[in-house]
Amino acid sequence: MSEFVTFLTDDYKVLQDDDGYLFSADSVLLANLAKIGKDDTVLDLGSGSGVMSILVSVKKGAKKVVGVEIDSCIADMSRRSVKMNHLDDKIEIVTGDVKDVKALLTAGSFDKAICNPPYFGGDDGLEKTSQRAVARKQGDCILNDFVFAASYALKNGGDFFIVYKADRLVELITTLHQNGLEPKHITYVYPKLSKGVDTVIISAKKGGKLGLQSSTLILMDEEGKYTEKVKELYR
Repeated sequence: MSEFVTFLTDDYKVLQDDDGYLFSADSVLLANLAKIGKDDTVLDLGSGSGVMSILVSVKKGAKKVVGVEIDSCIADMSRRSVKMNHLDDKIEIVTGDVKDVKALLTAGSFDKAICNPPYFGGDDGLEKTSQRAVARKQGDCILNDFVFAASYALKNGGDFFIVYKADRLVELITTLHQNGLEPKHITYVYPKLSKGVDTVIISAKKGGKLGLQSSTLILMDEEGKYTEKVKELYR
């Protein structure tokens, strides 16, 4: 492993491994867009390097964040990131498989849940045994495992925030419905307006009523400069 430090804000940073999976803008966007308050306990499913756990802790002020990560090496690295940022009292990283959520967590114990799940299928040229491949491919951890885990762990009325590929939106909404999570808002994310929608960020409420709203987020203008909205999110 070859580790290096990436700054998330002027004061907070995270360890990454350039031989493994590197976090993407998807995680940063999700953490910044998720509606999380200072009294919330938050579950980060498939927490990886801990970037979302750290961001919702320091930028949203979440009371407590628990990350669940299947890879023991990555989980250990994220714990060291938590310690490096002096957030030990606010963030806990649990090594485990989301499929074992009933053994790992207490039902109905979280106010909010966040997830940037693996969503690349097929052969994209990644080594099948690499950390990056494990993180990006569904493999044995299919979407339903993450959504079920969120539904199990959330209190009734709790909110789930998830980012997913736009071309698999139907699969995502269907899976949310099947697990008692009602989609309430969709953000359509465009890298550039001319390139079309790439990903979606959905907030869903456990036991929520029907009623869906939507918005659009354009990351860059046609010259490749970040839009004002994105600059605001990253502040």
